[in-house]
Amino acid sequence: MSTITDQLIRFRKAEVPAEAAVMMRLSLFDWAACGIAGAQAGEFDDFSAAQRAMGTGQAQIFGGAPPRRPGRAGQRHAVPCAGL
Repeated sequence: MSTITDQLIRFRKAEVPAEAAVMMRLSLFDWAACGIAGAQAGEFDDFSAAQRAMGTGQAQIFGGAPPRRPGRAGQRHAVPCAGL
């Protein structure tokens, strides 16, 4: 059985057809646009507050991470994700 790491390595080495690369970029753009719009929607205020109350982890909701401060290069930061 292959691990997720094995699958990611194979994926990294694979050539992606041009049409697939375009669709991946559009999907990433859509994910980001929806996440940012959702973070600004008032309907999600309670959800966002509950997520922030749980503290930081490997993933954050959009708008949930503290702002990055200049001069802290090389430090690890939480990666924002759409938790909506």
